[in-house]
Amino acid sequence: MKRIFRLLSMTILLVMTFTLVGNVPSPIHAAGAVTKITLNHTAKEMVVGQTLQLKVSSVEPSGSSQKVTFKTSKKSVATVNIKGVVTAKKKGTATITAVSVDNGSVMAKCKITVLSYKVPPLSIIDTLGSWPCDHDMITEHWADIYPYYCKYIGEPEKISRDGIIWSWSDSISNGDLVGYSSDTNSIQVGPLPHHDNLNPGNLYDYEPLIMQMMHETAHMFNQQGDAMRSFDFGQWAWEAAALVAENMYYVDRFESYNMHNENTYDLINHNAGQLVNGVKSDGNKFNRNITDAAATVSFFYLGSVLSDKGSYNYWRDVNDIRARYCKANDKLNISIDEFGDMLDEAADGREIDGLKPSVWLKAQPVANFDGDTGDFIYCYSIRPVDSYVSFTLGCWNRYIGEDGGKKEKGYKDTDIMITVKDPSGKTVANQIAKTGDDGSAFVDIGMLSDVPDYTALKVTASANVGGKTVKRTTYQIARQGFVTDDNNSTYLILINKKGKILTNVKASKLKITGAGSVDTTNIKRGVVIIKGEIGSSYNITYNDKTYTYSQPECIRVIPTEF
Repeated sequence: MKRIFRLLSMTILLVMTFTLVGNVPSPIHAAGAVTKITLNHTAKEMVVGQTLQLKVSSVEPSGSSQKVTFKTSKKSVATVNIKGVVTAKKKGTATITAVSVDNGSVMAKCKITVLSYKVPPLSIIDTLGSWPCDHDMITEHWADIYPYYCKYIGEPEKISRDGIIWSWSDSISNGDLVGYSSDTNSIQVGPLPHHDNLNPGNLYDYEPLIMQMMHETAHMFNQQGDAMRSFDFGQWAWEAAALVAENMYYVDRFESYNMHNENTYDLINHNAGQLVNGVKSDGNKFNRNITDAAATVSFFYLGSVLSDKGSYNYWRDVNDIRARYCKANDKLNISIDEFGDMLDEAADGREIDGLKPSVWLKAQPVANFDGDTGDFIYCYSIRPVDSYVSFTLGCWNRYIGEDGGKKEKGYKDTDIMITVKDPSGKTVANQIAKTGDDGSAFVDIGMLSDVPDYTALKVTASANVGGKTVKRTTYQIARQGFVTDDNNSTYLILINKKGKILTNVKASKLKITGAGSVDTTNIKRGVVIIKGEIGSSYNITYNDKTYTYSQPECIRVIPTEF
């Protein structure tokens, strides 16, 4: 999955690492002796060799010294340095304690659980042509990444025992030709056009190639003997089951919280559900990549909300249940109802958005194949909370094919008008984009420097197709500066049933429970910001409207009708 703007995010995070570490004192000491300190983590699962930055996230009284000393209960399991950097050493548990320098009786703790997985051998073969990078470099990244994938989706039986083969062939020039063999435990790849291996925005050279191979390997985690377990209800679940590990890896390993697909998920579902699915066969989708991305994010939401605190164990548990079920019943494919039962069992009573996970997943647009026929348009923000405005958009038709199934085709060379309005209805930007051969387009409007911070914007995309106009409405929140540290925030965009941004919602009548904090200072601009712990749920009530939203480990931007 393409990770947009990660380089900017990582640069800001590096600056934060040096400027916000937990042992830097506040310049204000007049507030009195420290009575409480809180760390940014209270529990964390790690793999051997992983590092974690612990720091003081808050103190009481506010403005007191944040200076602390760190110590570990078991150096053989996890060490910690004076800056709060924890390093996982070997399998086991340890407690990291931060003690206030201002008041030695005040402390905060983080439980560290270190997981250890044996890295199986990787055989690298040049079948036709040769790998574009050094074999030793590939092996090095395999050894680094493989334990994380085991941490998220479980340890694969056959790969763990026999290892795996990665082979290169110049004949594989598009994604549909990438192959695997369960019999030989091998994957074959070649020079795919999306492998922008030397892009300066990559975390390391050949990152797209390495992650392509990790994605294909994650599919092989589904082996059952020499066959593969799968889902009989959609390719989207098969892709999501592999890609969810990649999403979690980037959050866990690199703190890459500003993820495009995760942050726009609710906007897409609210405004363009027809785009996410609508046909059962992926080969008939207008844009299968968006479907797969939405499916993956739905799995990411489930995993980050329903895992135990400080861990990503939910999908590990789901896949363990699935493997046992398929073996016991001698079957490879499962239905969505069987899968739902597994999701509920792994959740052990926990809910997401106030629903059992089986109910929640079936309610997502990605699980709906009963899309309407006709002409459609879509538009959603690349940066949903930002002053820099850009959108992905497209125009397509859904029709009944000769076989009776629903199919889609994109409209090329079609003008799409984008209009951005503030809550008063004033147009603050507009632009025309033309679709390409596949019916999709991208529009880069740029900075909206005159729009006040945290203003909800209504965005309308319209096009003329076959003599009639098709429209789509989406939303954007203007903020001066790129969001870098709001991974535990949910932004409500207040709208009415007609989609108009509301500026008259009374903060005193808006009741929100379960949150760490609620910011209503921008409510007259149509925005409310809720912060809480990852996995927590917010109950929101206004007059006769009630909603429950869970907090995944990313930004949520949710248009909410009041």
